[in-house]
Amino acid sequence: MNSFSKRHGYANVFPAPISVREDAPLEFRGVLIDMPYEGLKNPSALREIFCRIMRVRPNSNNWSEFPNIDRKVHDLMDEAPWYKVYDIAEAIHAGLV
Repeated sequence: MNSFSKRHGYANVFPAPISVREDAPLEFRGVLIDMPYEGLKNPSALREIFCRIMRVRPNSNNWSEFPNIDRKVHDLMDEAPWYKVYDIAEAIHAGLV
């Protein structure tokens, strides 16, 4: 049986040029939070990862998953330097496999 790409004529498609280097666009940052939620991770689990990578303490007064901890996760993601975003992505991946 032929592969999907050969059956549909995608064997000779040229790769798209790299358009982003050394950055983590907001859309990517948002998806990086949404995907673990789909995998049944909760905001507390993500906050633990984010705080460890970003070297900040979690706020013990933030105890409700939504909206408090979720908002903190988004804030940490938006504030992270682009290279830390990829450290976070690797940590999330390691926690899912």
